[in-house]
Amino acid sequence: MLNVSIHASRRLGEDKTEGSAWNGLAIVLQEVGRPGDALTAYANARKLLLQTGNLASLANLYNNEGVALSRAGRLQEAFTVHEYAGLVIYEAGSPEQAIPLHEAALAINRSIPSRRGEAVSLGNIGAALAEAGRLEDAISAYCRSAEIFKNDLNAFSAGEEYEALARTLQRAGKGTTEIRSAWEAATRAYIDAGALGNAARARHEAESV
Repeated sequence: MLNVSIHASRRLGEDKTEGSAWNGLAIVLQEVGRPGDALTAYANARKLLLQTGNLASLANLYNNEGVALSRAGRLQEAFTVHEYAGLVIYEAGSPEQAIPLHEAALAINRSIPSRRGEAVSLGNIGAALAEAGRLEDAISAYCRSAEIFKNDLNAFSAGEEYEALARTLQRAGKGTTEIRSAWEAATRAYIDAGALGNAARARHEAESV
């Protein structure tokens, strides 16, 4: 039935409908234990849906593809597609829906394990949580992301996460000591990275709190 749907959509020239049909076929193939064929179907769906500009459908596809890649043991690729799906949904103005996609990427990174990937996912979770107004949860995610980057000697990324943390603390109405401490951590990280312009800006923010 799905193949009939695909052929009918192709005759009508409907990229979105054909892409959705390929996505549905991929899910069925995945469920019957044919992961290789499922990934081929997802690739066909992705090519078509990219032409439609339908971000919600594309993000759903990437999420499904990420699950298939995980089951096939291709964890690094699974992380990439889950993370991308979350970013697509976030940019489309649906941060709350982006959170579980980034959380799926986080779980994959922890199973690989990849500390850098874990920090990236936590930072993206923090951004989505903050945009969704869940500031306390965002603060926690940014703290963990910044500490991982700091411990892994990725100073510039640590600076970015400490800066995001400071701004979220300000939005949440936290005390000046806590906010200033985050800006100072950002300043130190940027100095360690040799990003002196960023460091000067962060120091100015710390002194202005």
